[in-house]
Parts: sequence; structure tokens; C-alpha cells
Amino acid sequence: MRARRRERRRPGPGPRRRRGEPLPAGRRRRAPRHPGGDPRPSPSRAHGVTSALSAVAWVGLGANLGRRTAALAALRRELTGGSVRLEAASSELLTRAVGVRRQPDFHNQVVRLRSPTPWRAEAWLGHCERAAVAAGRRPTYHWGPRRADADVLLLGERGELHVDRPGLCVPHPELAERPFLCALLAGLDPTLRHPDGWLFADRAGVFATSAAGPRAEARGAAPPGPAAPSL
Repeated sequence: MRARRRERRRPGPGPRRRRGEPLPAGRRRRAPRHPGGDPRPSPSRAHGVTSALSAVAWVGLGANLGRRTAALAALRRELTGGSVRLEAASSELLTRAVGVRRQPDFHNQVVRLRSPTPWRAEAWLGHCERAAVAAGRRPTYHWGPRRADADVLLLGERGELHVDRPGLCVPHPELAERPFLCALLAGLDPTLRHPDGWLFADRAGVFATSAAGPRAEARGAAPPGPAAPSL
């Protein structure tokens, strides 16, 4: 005897919705679940912004060994090799080292770079690391002296992008604790804000520039005025 097919009960009156048709107003599609019943986490929520693309990078430069002004010039030259363009460069500041105090003062600067097409955050990081090595950087310890250093501070036309991945955090996590970086960024754009909303100009200190001339630089002498901690 042939069994009769049992009809499935519909949740309510009305015709059955066909596959591909939009859901009725007021109804939401269920999120996919793991076998344990927990909603599947969104990659952007679990790991930060993983696919941020930006044609603009705000990069901090620093050096405290050798001819520091020449080192910053070498960094700018290496960073703008190929198709990357230097849009703006701040003045240079003389800053004290952080952590390990018994070392020469740093010369610091911030530049705004533009690539021909938007790059991933990892591409900007790699570009800065290669430029630092080409400009003379050598392996050192944490907070140790550096012949050339380049750090990604912000990404985006207005520095608005967030990136939080192992080995890469943008905006730079120590920006709020570095008044000299706030001053350099505000010097490039007085209206520039941190992605969290605060104005860089509000946290900027007043520092002496490092344009003291080759003789003073060769002796490691600091120009008059307060110096800020460096990265």
C-alpha cells in the first residue's frame, strides 16, 4: 500500500514563499549558527578591520644616530620611490628617547603619502619597513637607538581608518601619549582628528624645531626649548 505524503504545516495563512523571493516586511533572516548554537561571528567584529584600503598614509619618521637630518631625508626619498607621492611634510622636532634614556635625542617628522591606488594596511606597513632598511635601519632592541625608523600613524584621507590585527594597529596606539606627534600632525592639518574624535591640536605641545645646523647636530646639541619623548 502506497503511503500518503504528509503535508507540512505552514506558519500562517497566505501562499508559500518561493526560493529567492524577498522576505515579507517585518521578518528577518536567521543568522547562520555553529553546531554549538552560537551565532557565527563576523570577521570584522572578531579581528578588527581586516580589509581596510587607503591611498593615503600618515607616517612618522625618526632617527637618533648619525646625521639625523640626513636620515630623515633618506627616509623621505625611499618612501617616495616608485609611484608613491609625498603630499606634505611637517617640520622636524628634537625629542627625547622613551624608555631607555641614555641615548641621543631623536629627530622626528610626519609625512603624508599617497599611493596611485588604495593599498591594504599591510602593504603600507611593508612599504615603511623596506624604506627604513634602505635608509640605514639595523636590528635593535625595544626602545633602542635607530638610524632610521618609519611608522604608520594614520590611514585614510582624514586618518579615519581603524585596523587591529596582530603586529599592526592603526591608528598608532601611542598617539594620545605622544604630544610631539600630535603637534606634527596638527602642523600638517590643524583640523585633523583622531578616529576616536579628539582633535590633535588640542593635545599638541610646543616644541623646538631641530633645524639647528650641521655643527650642532654633529655634536648632538639640542636647540633651546623643551623636548618631547620619542617613540
